[in-house]
Amino acid sequence: MTENTTSVSLPDDHVSASAPTSPAKDVLRRLLRNPAAVLSGIYVITLVLVALTAPLLARNGHGTGMNGLISHWNFDDIDTHYSSLPAPPDSIHRLGTDNLGQDILCRLIYGARVSLSVAVLVVLIEAFIGVSLGLFAGYGSGIRDLLLMRITDVMFAFPDILLALLVVAVLRSGNHPLPPLLNMGGLIFALGVVAWPGLARLVRGQALALREKEYIEAARASGVKDTAIIWRHLLPNLLSPIIVSITQDAAGVILAEATLSFLGLGVPAPYPSWGRMIEDAIGFKDTYPLLLIAPCLMLALTVMAFNFLGDALRDALDPRLRQ
Repeated sequence: MTENTTSVSLPDDHVSASAPTSPAKDVLRRLLRNPAAVLSGIYVITLVLVALTAPLLARNGHGTGMNGLISHWNFDDIDTHYSSLPAPPDSIHRLGTDNLGQDILCRLIYGARVSLSVAVLVVLIEAFIGVSLGLFAGYGSGIRDLLLMRITDVMFAFPDILLALLVVAVLRSGNHPLPPLLNMGGLIFALGVVAWPGLARLVRGQALALREKEYIEAARASGVKDTAIIWRHLLPNLLSPIIVSITQDAAGVILAEATLSFLGLGVPAPYPSWGRMIEDAIGFKDTYPLLLIAPCLMLALTVMAFNFLGDALRDALDPRLRQ
């Protein structure tokens, strides 16, 4: 007597639909389904490439730089044919020149390098201070948590821009002017000092919730040191909110740098900054509006792109939205 067996095969689409996907692919899929995220990502990547290849994108011309040599356009090159008043766009200067004869397009390109460099360095300082203090305050208890959070509250009591202005003014005070690179370092330090409290409070709140999880209790019961638990177990599970926070904070850093440069306490000369370009163009807004519109547009698009990208990352990385 033989037993008949019947095999049931499921459709291929049912199998593929039930197959698990990796978290990275799931996040990428959510990002690609968001048009604002795609456009913002393309813009940010393009801006990064422009900043990295700024010397190659500066077109050849007749400019006379600070070294007196004629070469490709640099951010401090001056075209002596246009050195009295701003000039409109022509075949040589695609966006025209400013009142010093400097190429606007070239300064916009180098301004992107300056803005992104300041943003990257500031968010690194912010992440180092904010994540470290937030982790140790959230995992700890008692006096350590109380002390670190009171320091954070004191930082929150001061407006960011005013505190950054104060720090920059103190660093640049003195009878002898600092070199441009040291001035820029002071600006980055000032923005980094005022940027970390929000991230520290975010990390601390997330760490308070994670420290009661079973795997943390198991690691603690097995004798793992607190420092190892923080860096091996807590930090990897906090990467998603940290990435979202620093992406959105990068937009605020770029805007803060432009604000300080507009007020004359930002990126020092001769380095170009969108904020400094806006301040220099205000006097010519009626006769040469492109001189003001170009840096304003670049600043607005960059800030919006980072904000949209941060919002999209928050939605894509939120585990409550995953099916």
